[in-house]
Amino acid sequence: MPYVGEVCGLFDPERQYRKYDVVSLHGAEWRAKCDAPGPLPGDGWALAAKAGERGKRGELGPRGERGMPAAAIAEWHVRDYRAVPVMSDGSIGPALDLSALFAQYHIEAAE
Repeated sequence: MPYVGEVCGLFDPERQYRKYDVVSLHGAEWRAKCDAPGPLPGDGWALAAKAGERGKRGELGPRGERGMPAAAIAEWHVRDYRAVPVMSDGSIGPALDLSALFAQYHIEAAE
């Protein structure tokens, strides 16, 4: 099977490259035109791809429909060092276990 080249990543001037190897340098992709292509850029390399310039900003499109407001915490149910949020849409949020927080507080307060 013929050698089709290797994707080699960032160009390394100390590495030996073969024909068709691909490297990157300064936002561009280069392909070796021959074995031992030499320094980059140079005659042994062909520019394969380059990042383009940013284009002009387009026109502002029409405004979309207004969505539903996000649910917010309406109240907390607290019991046995656990706080459970009740959301404004009636759903229940995940419980917060505060026992470790209070245990750490008591340790630090006793010092």
